[in-house]
Amino acid sequence: MKISARSQLKRTVVAIARGATTSRVHIDLGGGSIVRCKTACKSFQIPGVNSVQ
Repeated sequence: MKISARSQLKRTVVAIARGATTSRVHIDLGGGSIVRCKTACKSFQIPGVNSVQ
């Protein structure tokens, strides 16, 4: 599946790992499918969320 930063996926964020310059996000699409993405920290900001385990 080809997606972009503007895609809206109605699923569950299962992990957020913030590094010094990038964040890694894992999204559960259901049925055992997980999307993993890496983005610049400034591009990925959710107020009140530091990490999800």
